[in-house]
Amino acid sequence: MSNTNHRYNYNSGNLGNNYTLEHGEFLFIFNEVDFGQRVEYAAKQLNMIEDYLSEEEREDLVSLVLHAGIKNPSSPLAYHLRENEEELVRSVNGGNVVYWLRRLVFRGARIDQRLLEGEVSVEFDPDLGDFIYFEQAYSAFDFTYKKNPIKLSNPSWANVTYRSKS
Repeated sequence: MSNTNHRYNYNSGNLGNNYTLEHGEFLFIFNEVDFGQRVEYAAKQLNMIEDYLSEEEREDLVSLVLHAGIKNPSSPLAYHLRENEEELVRSVNGGNVVYWLRRLVFRGARIDQRLLEGEVSVEFDPDLGDFIYFEQAYSAFDFTYKKNPIKLSNPSWANVTYRSKS
């Protein structure tokens, strides 16, 4: 696939299976490990999962994101998602849980790419226990660069949080 029509691209490197996804003008190529980790992190951000997932659980979650469903469930997570399907397909802030998982995966990759390109900086906030990303904004008023925090807000599916048995 040619990436000449894509102004910004993300490629996490080739490690086994790759997933190539397009979102607007962006082309994202994820290796299997990176994509699985991003999907799991996105699920945590949406309060869908509480703990780290087993390999089978992560595979089912990746299948959900890639195919908007799980054809061959192989873990308790898949059955939990099926039992709570009505809540998960409900639209929250303009999208269901699959939409939001995909959005967070793309957003994380895009921010990482901008970080590599020097357009974004990152700092750890010990009070929040998380990272804060900043865009560099030029002020024509006083001819300086200022750090503007990137606001990252997400809906929550905490009412159907999966708690791993492992």
